[in-house]
Amino acid sequence: MSGVFIYSTESAIMSETLKLLNSIYKPLCEKSAEISTGFRSKGYAVTNGFYNNHSIRIGDGFTTEIFPIPVVFVEGVGDIGIDIETIWFEVKVSKEKALTLDYHDLESKYNFEIYGMEDYLTDIYNAQLTIPEISDKIRISPESSFCISFYISNESSTSDILGIAALLNC
Repeated sequence: MSGVFIYSTESAIMSETLKLLNSIYKPLCEKSAEISTGFRSKGYAVTNGFYNNHSIRIGDGFTTEIFPIPVVFVEGVGDIGIDIETIWFEVKVSKEKALTLDYHDLESKYNFEIYGMEDYLTDIYNAQLTIPEISDKIRISPESSFCISFYISNESSTSDILGIAALLNC
């Protein structure tokens, strides 16, 4: 079968649901394609996929997104998720690298979080914590690698994301 599905013309609910989903996903897919093209044009190896079950922070807690979102994987750099309200750019760094970053500079430019690779629900840093604590928390953490997730506007360009990667020497 070619992947073409035929729906009953009697199903107005199905038709409206398809329109709604397409209206939500079309801009996400367009942004994913734009980012992929931008990174490829700079010589990066890129793969794309749709993935669900992302944990996102809402207030003081976490919520799991059951629905899939486009994710761009940039080899040797990180993962870029195009979510409904934001783009997240997740970079994995070693403990040694994490201890050398200038978090005051990052905080002045970006909204970001730091968490462990193994225990990803325990924050090393988020907007409710203070910058001076970061190095101490990293130093005493049993984790050998950390994730730094940057959150930027859906209106951000590929060059904005490339700028973050350059800042981290990815």
